[in-house]
Amino acid sequence: MHRRVISGASVKVDPELAEALPQLLWLQQMGLVLFWVYDRSEGAANSRRLVERLAPVTARAISLSRFRILRPLVKETHELLADFMPTAAGMAASGKPKRAGAK
Repeated sequence: MHRRVISGASVKVDPELAEALPQLLWLQQMGLVLFWVYDRSEGAANSRRLVERLAPVTARAISLSRFRILRPLVKETHELLADFMPTAAGMAASGKPKRAGAK
């Protein structure tokens, strides 16, 4: 689903980040779900406010990722994702993340 949303969006994505972005958005969504689960505000008002404020920040961060000055951050984010996402190639069968550069 996230991949389809990104492909139809007008926001330009850094090519280095494009492959990892669906997983990053999924991770963000899981964080929002966790916040919502513990949200005790009337009608989950705090969760709704969080989504309303986070969406434009996320779009801006994705757009800014194209600029050279942020390339190191994009690369580090990609490596972090590859090392710690459960479905990432860096995850060993034991569930422990593989160190960057390790084979």
